[in-house]
Amino acid sequence: MRTRNLFLLPLVVLALSACEKEITVDLPRTEQKLVVEGTIEPGQPPIVLLTRTESYFDPLDASTFSNLFVRNAVVTVSDGITTLPLSQLCSSAIPDSLIDEVAELTGLDPDLLAAADICLYSTLDP
Repeated sequence: MRTRNLFLLPLVVLALSACEKEITVDLPRTEQKLVVEGTIEPGQPPIVLLTRTESYFDPLDASTFSNLFVRNAVVTVSDGITTLPLSQLCSSAIPDSLIDEVAELTGLDPDLLAAADICLYSTLDP
């Protein structure tokens, strides 16, 4: 038993004193791209979020987050026969009494909807 402990002690010390080296990775800047995220479900209005990509290591604050959302876009959905234009709905225009309802419909956090000006495209007619 004692011999085994003497054998394990150097292994434990070696494992706890592992080397650490800080590395810096220079990622190339990429152009911003449009991200389209949407849902269409029976009996529910279509919901489309338009955002822009952001560099992984760029700092993110409330203003930057809000600016990721695309505003004033022309968005339509089509089944190949009928084309339905979608209207822009921004969380800053939603009355506080409806924030929870909109959060449930969109799957977004109600606190996030209230804090940031998130815009999505939808229609009130499912």
